[in-house]
Amino acid sequence: MNHLKTSTAIFVCTILMACVQPHTTTKATPTPQWKLVYKNDTYGKPLFGDKEALLELVRNGSPIRVGWSSFRKNDPTKGVEHTIDADFLTIANKTEVFAQLKPFYGQRPDLTSDTITFTLIPTKLSWILGTNGTRQSMNIKQGDSIVTSQESEPFGYDISWYAPQ
Repeated sequence: MNHLKTSTAIFVCTILMACVQPHTTTKATPTPQWKLVYKNDTYGKPLFGDKEALLELVRNGSPIRVGWSSFRKNDPTKGVEHTIDADFLTIANKTEVFAQLKPFYGQRPDLTSDTITFTLIPTKLSWILGTNGTRQSMNIKQGDSIVTSQESEPFGYDISWYAPQ
């Protein structure tokens, strides 16, 4: 009988120990801090940094993020600043970096009301931005599935290139 009580006690303890797991906390992966590495103007002329450093980061497989901003000429307090991770990177002729961006929906901000709001535009944009100041775009109008593609053209905005610190 003692053997049965001992076996039952061991069984119950095993079940309880299996149910009561030690509390472990998983630490969230820290968000990398991004550092501006290079910035070019709308014509591809350097404004900041070293393009060779950017090229080397891309060659070494570093994640890259690009950014640009647009502000009203008549009211420089009204505008938008964008950043997006590059999804596919290309170095062309060992001198220029091209970043293909994940498709995203266009947006139209209302920057003049008391509460800033955005309206999504039912067009998905696919862009390639280059250190030479160009943008290649393909736009897919949702619902109609109309695809338009534009040849490379000047982007019209300075482009900032970031890498993790």
